Amino acid sequence: MTSVEKEEATEEYMVRAVDLTKYFPAEKVGLLERLTGKKERYVRAVDHVDMLLRKGLTTALVGESGSGKTTIGRMLATLETPTSGTVYYGDLVLSKQTLSQIRKRVQIVFQNPYESLDPRMSIKEIVEEPLVKIKSEEKEKRVKEVLSAVGLNYDDIYYRKARDLSGGQRQRVAVARAMAADPEFIVLDEPTSALDASVQSQVLNLLVDLREEFGYTYLFITHNMMVARYISDYIYVMYAGKIVETGKTEEVFENPLHPYTKLLLKSVPHLEPGARLEPMSGEAPSLLNPPSGCRFNPRCPFATEKCRQQEPPLVDVQGHKVACHLYDK
Repeated sequence: MTSVEKEEATEEYMVRAVDLTKYFPAEKVGLLERLTGKKERYVRAVDHVDMLLRKGLTTALVGESGSGKTTIGRMLATLETPTSGTVYYGDLVLSKQTLSQIRKRVQIVFQNPYESLDPRMSIKEIVEEPLVKIKSEEKEKRVKEVLSAVGLNYDDIYYRKARDLSGGQRQRVAVARAMAADPEFIVLDEPTSALDASVQSQVLNLLVDLREEFGYTYLFITHNMMVARYISDYIYVMYAGKIVETGKTEEVFENPLHPYTKLLLKSVPHLEPGARLEPMSGEAPSLLNPPSGCRFNPRCPFATEKCRQQEPPLVDVQGHKVACHLYDK
């Protein structure tokens, strides 16, 4: 039984991912190449990950670029099919038979509003796009409602194109489009990283207000630890396709356990006098040929021979979970 399945039954979860895995073919291997013994190679983007997303709360997924965060987001938003593993949405198990039901519950907001909004469509057409089975007059009413909810005036904006809007307005339109179909669960894939700092704070505050008003469950994907701390209730720290630490956000920030989490926090700017940034040494490993044992061992200052040979399990330590041999019992 996995760590996800061992959780107390009294907890309510919107999404549960059990042993979630996604491998992408690195190259095509033809029949002749197979006959000569050439094996297929895979990019191991997500490698046996368990996740719990609690109803009505925000879970952050943090890590460096290329760690597999977006791939998890796309799988949980049903845009990618897992290679293996099981995903539960409430009482439904993700499958071909339940896909259409689950998609009614799920939406995603992409990283770059300059690319995610169709430049040929008006704002009204963009926001009403998910409303395929609703009458025209009801569509307009719903578009007005969600645009108002994200702080945009329908009469000022419905006829305009995305190119006519600022970055903050575009991302508000993207959020409104996600809200239009009345989802329960929204994946937010780096929704503020393409915006100016002042606009980022506005969008973050908007997302917090919308969650409180409508009861959404968020998966917030980011590489920014401070943004994750501000917006999330729970946090997962991801490295090279693996979850290395998870727990309540404040517990992880106040008492980080994994060396990678500690180094991430040290690389974040602080306002304290004399505080200096400590950039992480080395580079993230290739997911085509990840290191044996703990994937962080080539960059870890505490790595031992055991770290290079054995992959650490995710275990309970000091109130949250960590995958590190430093905490072997």
